[in-house]
Amino acid sequence: MDLWELFKNKVYEVYISDIVIREISGCNEEKLKILLDYLDQIDYNIIEADEDTVELAGKFIDFGILKQKSFDEYKDLLIYPRLF
Repeated sequence: MDLWELFKNKVYEVYISDIVIREISGCNEEKLKILLDYLDQIDYNIIEADEDTVELAGKFIDFGILKQKSFDEYKDLLIYPRLF
């Protein structure tokens, strides 16, 4: 069974950050419809970036581990460890 089927069958809880939702909403109409159709197939929780997430992403950039140009992507990645 592929991962999407596992999501559809509620084998796993799905979490999507507010950053991802914002990025999806910026897609062109055709792509937006496709993505929203997929999201309609599953149950998911939206989690929001907070000050700690933004601060940690900034430190990664300050130390040269990550680059500034994809700041939102870093914040998005740093949200997920908070779930565990």
